[in-house]
Amino acid sequence: FQDCAVGGKYIYALYAPNDGTNGICIWDWSDPSHPVLIQQYVYNTRTLARCSLRGRFLYTVEFGFSGCKFRVWDVSNPYSIVPRGYYTSDTYLRYSYDFSIAGNYAFVQGYSYLVCLNIADPDSVTYVSSISEARGNERGWGRIVGHYLYECHADQDRVRIFDIQNPNSITLAGTVQDAAILDKASDISVVG
Repeated sequence: FQDCAVGGKYIYALYAPNDGTNGICIWDWSDPSHPVLIQQYVYNTRTLARCSLRGRFLYTVEFGFSGCKFRVWDVSNPYSIVPRGYYTSDTYLRYSYDFSIAGNYAFVQGYSYLVCLNIADPDSVTYVSSISEARGNERGWGRIVGHYLYECHADQDRVRIFDIQNPNSITLAGTVQDAAILDKASDISVVG
């Protein structure tokens, strides 16, 4: 599995087996010793890289060179999930691999940009702003705490902090770069 999200007694897992298919599996885990697969939604467009569950909506981002989407899924009925709105951009979402949600905004991390999307209307995901990132080849992960998004990036040996208080104008607040301490750091947790 690529990633999963848990809501109540259901697990929403992104899968990408070697047969070229990919999609979302929904498991009922009310009995953890015998989870039951209740739906497999095949999604053959792109590999779904990450997901997050907020209320009755599952948010996903695709990983790839072009045509990638940040998508909203209505999972209010886990037996019949419904694709809702999405945003796509060959410029901003190229090689997207992670995102974080704060309120009505999703901050999507791609190869060259950190992009802010308005997700207030699940049927119409819209671009708000972006900041160029010039990353590298390896994935990194971000976490939001307060008005800041903290992002580590493995092949850059650094942590960058973005001020996201004003979604219309994301700014770089600071950078810590240290090859000895942050060598290949690929995930981040923030406390405080």
